[in-house]
Amino acid sequence: MPPTLKVRSPASTPMKMTLNAQLDSSSVGTKPPSKLVCALKKALGLGGRKEEEGDPSERERKKSQIKKLKEEMAQERYKYKQSQKNKGARRREEKRDLKRKIRFMYLALDIYENDWDGESRSDRLKREMKEGWREKDKKEKMELDSRLKLLEIEVRNLELTSREAEVQRLKELKGEDTISTEDARDRL
Repeated sequence: MPPTLKVRSPASTPMKMTLNAQLDSSSVGTKPPSKLVCALKKALGLGGRKEEEGDPSERERKKSQIKKLKEEMAQERYKYKQSQKNKGARRREEKRDLKRKIRFMYLALDIYENDWDGESRSDRLKREMKEGWREKDKKEKMELDSRLKLLEIEVRNLELTSREAEVQRLKELKGEDTISTEDARDRL
């Protein structure tokens, strides 16, 4: 257990003033204050080195999880863009196949039959193909959006839990500070 320092009046203590001066001068330079200075400052109630927020391994784990989720989101976006680029080639192939099918229908004289609304079979096939493409595009976009929303929710959840832990820690520290100030008053 570290030794406790008994101070009569904290405001007029020369040691406290020299510690503050040393800490102020050390903050100007590139070198951080020494451990001894921080320990003395903490013992005098001036605070020490900034304490780590929560367990460092826990924080690092959450940060790595958030990073992985963000990378996964970027990967999903990349896959979607690549599928959009490849879509043109697939659709050209489908058009070629439809033209072949229409040619065979001409040979079978099946193409001249009209539907009840006067639309030829070839026109109907082209329209259905384009409608199918639109539906498929909508479905892909909705799936991408839902996957991205789920990943974003996971990221936000992790960020909030880490912030909740930090807020809880700060509340505990504030409670400890009030207790320590009451103890200091009692000692005086």
